Amino acid sequence: TGNWSVTIPNNTLPTEGEYTIEVTVKDIVGNTSLSSVNVEYDKEAPHVIASVDKTITKGNITVSGKAWDSYGLDTIVVKVVSASDLTNVARTYTKVISATTATEPTNNNLTQVIDVLESGTVGTDEYISELPDGNYKVQIIAKDKVGKKSIQTIDITVDKAAPTINSVVVDDDKIGTNKHTYMDGETEIVVYNNKQIPIKVSANDNAKGSGIKSVSYSTDKTDDKNYTELVFDKGTNTGNASVTCDWQGLGSIYIKVEDNAGNVSDPESNTAVTTARIDTIAPEKPTSDITGTKLVNGKNDIPVKITAVDGSATSYKSGIAKVEIVKVGSNNITGISATTGTNNEYSLTLTIPKDENDNPSGGGVVVKVTDKAGNTTE
Repeated sequence: TGNWSVTIPNNTLPTEGEYTIEVTVKDIVGNTSLSSVNVEYDKEAPHVIASVDKTITKGNITVSGKAWDSYGLDTIVVKVVSASDLTNVARTYTKVISATTATEPTNNNLTQVIDVLESGTVGTDEYISELPDGNYKVQIIAKDKVGKKSIQTIDITVDKAAPTINSVVVDDDKIGTNKHTYMDGETEIVVYNNKQIPIKVSANDNAKGSGIKSVSYSTDKTDDKNYTELVFDKGTNTGNASVTCDWQGLGSIYIKVEDNAGNVSDPESNTAVTTARIDTIAPEKPTSDITGTKLVNGKNDIPVKITAVDGSATSYKSGIAKVEIVKVGSNNITGISATTGTNNEYSLTLTIPKDENDNPSGGGVVVKVTDKAGNTTE
């Protein structure tokens, strides 16, 4: 009698399958005894195929897939671990396989929701804290009955924070001479005489975010369809656009930023809005009345009464800035002008010196009116 053991090397059996191991024992006089045992040889690791419904998310993620093994699975485990530290496990979900499964993949379909958002009541077993923003790896681990494992890894990004708009301003370098300023008391007023307003935007996503997907602008924030995407440089986090401002007076331009996870900035925050005061309507044609000697053989100073009105009755008016006489008869002249206040209607008398009205060919007076936005009428 005695105990003994024999190890069969792993490469002895050529293929997976069912085998019979026979053991023969022979004593010193030649008597033999035979015993056998049936075994199943499982050589290969399990198979696993899985995917997620989104790799960048601001909400829960669903893992879908299937796993199978020639001689039966034991468990399918879904883990969420930190991308920078694989030992830092944030979530674990385990599916125990209750019985030996067949070789067909459909016998072990997998659907597992990964909880990203907070749920349940704090202090209870059902409570799940939210998954912090950052980069993670989803590991789908299939283990068979003999302990062999297969792992599929999928990278995901969790991003629940909206992007930040740092600033949105009119690009003065591009607006050029279409920008005008004037003082209203102690307040500087900026007005543009062009409806095409160039803007520049600065925005960024949070440090652990998914990155900016698009930056859009609108002059009507009542509907998302009214937004138009602008050119945005993700390297410098800046963008620009030429916005059509179809109004007279003061209006607003709204900016919206969306990241790759679908988070959207607040279009009404202070840094998401800029204003533009538009005045593209020239003053009305001025009226003039020569109250002194006519210009036929003028050798005297000529007083000219002028009335100027800025804009129409229904339009925004920046106000009359300057009234000047630019021509007497056929003579072009300069220097006969008056700078006015911010009134929309202005009346004054300018005097043409006698040395400017020598006009043997006759003629009239041409008056030029300029408003605060730089629009002119003669």
